[in-house]
Amino acid sequence: MLLWGAGPELMAELMGNGVIWEYRVYDWNPVWIAVGEQGYTVLPQLIWVIAPIVYYLGFIRINRTAAAVH
Repeated sequence: MLLWGAGPELMAELMGNGVIWEYRVYDWNPVWIAVGEQGYTVLPQLIWVIAPIVYYLGFIRINRTAAAVH
């Protein structure tokens, strides 16, 4: 799930950042890599690292609860 989310998100950033949109760098969203003059911020990638973990743990919890009911 991590590669499924983070991979396409990184590809979209590499193709669109500086062409279609541009990220604003803040203290809470710093640049994690720079390609030429274009900086790529950490928050979009961090979301795709954390979201699959939260989803997986939530799914396990729901599955255990449903199994206990039946």
